[in-house]
Amino acid sequence: MSRVLVLSSSIRKPSNSEALCQSLARGVRDAGGEAVVLRIGDMNIGPCRGCDYCRTHGNVCSVKDDMELVHKEMCMADALVLATPVYFWNVSSQLKAVWDRTFALHPYEKLKRIKKSALLTTAGVHREHTLDAVVAGYKGYIWCIGGYCDRIESVGIICIDRVRDPSDIADHPGLREAYELGRKIVS
Repeated sequence: MSRVLVLSSSIRKPSNSEALCQSLARGVRDAGGEAVVLRIGDMNIGPCRGCDYCRTHGNVCSVKDDMELVHKEMCMADALVLATPVYFWNVSSQLKAVWDRTFALHPYEKLKRIKKSALLTTAGVHREHTLDAVVAGYKGYIWCIGGYCDRIESVGIICIDRVRDPSDIADHPGLREAYELGRKIVS
C-alpha cells in the first residue's frame, strides 16, 4: 500500500487549500493508498536556527517541536504532497519553515522512500506571475530532498487562483482534479 503524506500549510479553517488536500486524500484512499494529512498550520514548528547541530548529531534537530513528527512521517512516506495558500506571491511561512527544517535530514538518505510528489496551491487573486515563486520553490525543494537530482517524480501541480473565501472553491473543478491526482499518485 502506498503511503502519501500531505502537508497542509493553511492556518485558516476551513480553507481552500485544505479542501484540495481532503479531495486528494479521498482519491488516494479510493485508489487503495493510505493518506496521512498533517495540518502543519496548526502545529508548533519553529524556524531553522542555522546552528548545524543536526550535522554533528545524526540528523537530529536541536529544536524540539512538532517538526519531529513531520520528519518521522516524511521518512515513512512513498509520496509527498505539499499544499499552500499563496501569501504575498510565495508559500505560507508554515510551509517555508518545514522546507528549511528538512535540512536536518541532509543528505536525505532517510527520504529515499519518497518517489512521487505533488503541489496544491490556491490564491485569492489572479495576476501575472502570482504562482511563479511557489512553483519554483516546490521544484527546488523536491530536487533537493531527492538527492540533488530528479529521483522524485512530480506527478502534478494544481494551481487555483481567484479563490479567496473558503466557500469559493466549493464547486470548483480543481477539487475533482485534486481527487484524480490523489488516485494518480498511488498508481
